Amino acid sequence: MLDWTTILKYLVAASVVVATSIWFVNSVIIESKRDLHTISLNAQSNVESVRKEHETAIYRNLLVPTSFPLTTGLNLSIGYRLRNGNFSDLWSAIMANGGSTILQFHDEETALVKINSIAKQITERVSSLEAQKVGIATFIGSSTGFSVGVAGLMLSLESCIPWFLHSIPREDLGIDVLFINDWKSTKYLNGSEKWYKMVVVCDWSDHRSGNCSENIISIKEFIGQLNDCSNFEYDPKDSSDDAKVLTYVLNPFGGSTSFTQMCLVSSVSSFIKSFPLGHSLDENDHLTISTSSHWNHSLSVQSWTKVLSTLLHGGSVSFIKEPRSLNDLPRKTTLLAISGDSKFLDHVLTQSKGIRTSLSKALFSEGVFNKIGQISNQIDKLRCIYVLNDLKEVARVTDFSSPIPELKNPSITRYSTSDLTLLRSLFGSRIVMEVYSPFTIMGPLSHTNYYDYRVLPSTVDDLVTCYGSFTTSLEAKLVDTKENPKLFAKDRQGMLVIRGFTIGKPVDEKDLSHALELVKKFNGGEGWMPLLGVFGLFGNDGCFYEYK
Repeated sequence: MLDWTTILKYLVAASVVVATSIWFVNSVIIESKRDLHTISLNAQSNVESVRKEHETAIYRNLLVPTSFPLTTGLNLSIGYRLRNGNFSDLWSAIMANGGSTILQFHDEETALVKINSIAKQITERVSSLEAQKVGIATFIGSSTGFSVGVAGLMLSLESCIPWFLHSIPREDLGIDVLFINDWKSTKYLNGSEKWYKMVVVCDWSDHRSGNCSENIISIKEFIGQLNDCSNFEYDPKDSSDDAKVLTYVLNPFGGSTSFTQMCLVSSVSSFIKSFPLGHSLDENDHLTISTSSHWNHSLSVQSWTKVLSTLLHGGSVSFIKEPRSLNDLPRKTTLLAISGDSKFLDHVLTQSKGIRTSLSKALFSEGVFNKIGQISNQIDKLRCIYVLNDLKEVARVTDFSSPIPELKNPSITRYSTSDLTLLRSLFGSRIVMEVYSPFTIMGPLSHTNYYDYRVLPSTVDDLVTCYGSFTTSLEAKLVDTKENPKLFAKDRQGMLVIRGFTIGKPVDEKDLSHALELVKKFNGGEGWMPLLGVFGLFGNDGCFYEYK
């Protein structure tokens, strides 16, 4: 029979073994398996010193050191000079490498060669009409719509501006050729077809009614016999093409924004740089974009960054309706872009697998990527999900004449960091939160780190949403406003003000005048643009947190 002394020795020995095991697991195994050290996650931005009263320091992405220039394009060469590049540079490189690439649009597969062929013939036909503006009132998530979108961007370097529209215009915008969805859409013209040289219905069949105007034709009639063309050549004559207008975008609030070629190439370059070493884009990537009624018009502009970046690296792309189950996702999907108000993600959050999920979440919270809790082998190849969020005050940001509002109590729902960790566990994938001002900035303003799996306290999640650091093409600061005296810049709180190379400008002279007046209030001579009603704070980790 063991005496108490012996039992005590065994207990002490067991305690030492357990403590040593815990230490070994935490300090050796988990530490060696972490994707990114916590020290790095706690310093995600380069922060300059505070220069002026009533504003914070300037924050920029950690990949852009202080005093270095922001990302401004593709850095292509023309002789001994560097060029930022433009859409045609991107598309010519894509066609040079992607002759066999197939794109999927819902249930339809289309070769990249066919898209290129349709787009080139559209540009030739539009040019023959001497059109200066082309209206695109069709969604690019269809094969024909995507081809029309590509054609519009091709035309942007030939003195013809593509104008992405959320609906058929109710006023004469000076557009020469208008592209619309289908024959049913012609009833919404209400006699406005007389404003255009040609109205092109993006339908390959001819279902015109007897009372259709003669200038309303199908796309098949418009381009004639389709001839396959697998090449696209662009010979830059100078290095200033990046300053040309890429597109106009009509927003649902009545205004239009002009984006330059620089906005596009800077956004593409920033997205490519956002991938960490060892996880770069390559020919094995398949980007799936989940469309929704809320995001369709935004995607007509904002999807180009990810689509062109993926195609540029030899990857492929799918556009799908919002999935109802994992089986609706293409099995080859490696990158998924989906709206932050997706019912599909809400559904997945209910699919917890008990112990496996709990263990997976625990490892993620320690910074260790794993697939222990993955709920289906349908998504084995999925490596990153991009959750697309609008700024809280999109309408106000887009309307430069609005007054600065007072910050209200939390009034918008976002996924908490706990929800995101559960989604990572169930998908076995990384998740990046992105925030957009879809009608004023090309690409996201900021995004969370590829390796950021942190779970914040619920009290923090209830108040703010973490959006990581700004893209490498933007820098930002927060400023005091008299309307919100409780938000002090000295405490790293205030209204967001940005500067960089992906920002558009109003098309309408009146809107532009309002924008310039607003900019003057915030050191207008330095290129800063205030985002009205966007309030947040900079954390000790250098991340931007938007107030809900």
